[in-house]
Amino acid sequence: MNWLKLPKKVYFKKGSTVVATKELRDIYHVKHALIITDANLFSSPIVQNVETMIKDLGIRTAEFFTAEAQPTIADAYSGLPKMQEFQPDAIVAIGGGSVMNLAKVMFLIYEHPEIDLRALMAEYGDVADAEKDMTFPVLGQKAKLFAIATSGGSGAECSPFAVIRDEKTGICSTISSYQFIPEMAIIDADHSLNAPADITKAAGQKALTLAVRALLSPDTNEYIYGMAKDAVRNVFQNLGAACTEGAANPAARIKMSDAAALAGIAYGNACPSLNPKIELYPGDADKDASALSAAQLKTIAELAEYCGVDVEGIKTDKGKFTRWIKACEALIAD
Repeated sequence: MNWLKLPKKVYFKKGSTVVATKELRDIYHVKHALIITDANLFSSPIVQNVETMIKDLGIRTAEFFTAEAQPTIADAYSGLPKMQEFQPDAIVAIGGGSVMNLAKVMFLIYEHPEIDLRALMAEYGDVADAEKDMTFPVLGQKAKLFAIATSGGSGAECSPFAVIRDEKTGICSTISSYQFIPEMAIIDADHSLNAPADITKAAGQKALTLAVRALLSPDTNEYIYGMAKDAVRNVFQNLGAACTEGAANPAARIKMSDAAALAGIAYGNACPSLNPKIELYPGDADKDASALSAAQLKTIAELAEYCGVDVEGIKTDKGKFTRWIKACEALIAD
C-alpha cells in the first residue's frame, strides 16, 4: 500500500504561530497545555512569546525544560509526575529535533505510564510493517501533540520517529510509529530567524541528508519524490544566505524551515526507521558511484540539474554524480 502520513494540519507561513495556536482554544478546546522545550529556549523570547499567546487564549500552561542535548529515558520519565499532576490535554513541543524526540516519548508515557519503554524500543524500531504499527499503543486519548519547529533539520515535527538514549547503556535507539506524528506542525520561520550560522548549517546538512536518502529509498514514490526534491533545492539555493545573512534575509530562512519539514515528511514516508548514527550527506559511501544502481545514479543526475548544479557538457549520470558530490561538499564547507 502506498500512503502519505503527515500531521493533520501543517502551518508553514512566517508569522503563522499566532493563527495556529488559536486552534488550541477554538478547535481543540484545550484547557491545560504543557510546553516542552530545552533550557536555552525556555529563557528565550521564542518560548516566552508562544507561551504568552497560549495564555492569552485563556489556557493554563506548565513547562518542562530539563533535558540533555540527546534526551534520555530518564529525562522522559522525570516529567511524568508533572504531567500526571497537571493533566495536560495539549503537549506543545517548541524546539529542534531533540525537543521533538523528548516530547514524543513523554507523550507516550503520559498516555501509557504502565508500558515497558525499553521493551517497546526493542520491538518498534521501524514502521515498515503497517500491521505491526497498528499494535503500537494508541496515542491522543488524553492529549494532542503540537510541534513548533525552531531549527529546521530533522523535520521531526512532521515525522513518525523518536530518538531516545538509554542512559544505562549509552545507546541511542529509534522508536518508530505513525502514532508519533503530531496533530499539528507549525513551521514558522520567525522562530529560526536568529539561529546561529553553525546551527543553521548543521540543520541544512541534516535536511539535505534525509531528503536525498528518501529519494534513493526503494520505497519512494511520486508524492515523496516531489517533496524531497524541493527540500534539496531549498537547501542548495538558500543555505549560504541563511548562514551569512541570518535575519536580514527572512526569505532564505523561510525556505530552510520549509526544507526541513519537507525532508522530514519525505523520509518519514519513504524509510522505515531513522538511524541515530546516520551518515550526513555527502559521506564517504556516497562518493563511490559504484555503490548506487543505475536508477539511483539517474535520480541524482536529475536532482543535480533540478538544483542548478552546473552539469553542462557532462554526458553520463556517473559524471553528473561526481559533479553533484563536489557541489554538496562546497555547500557545507566552512
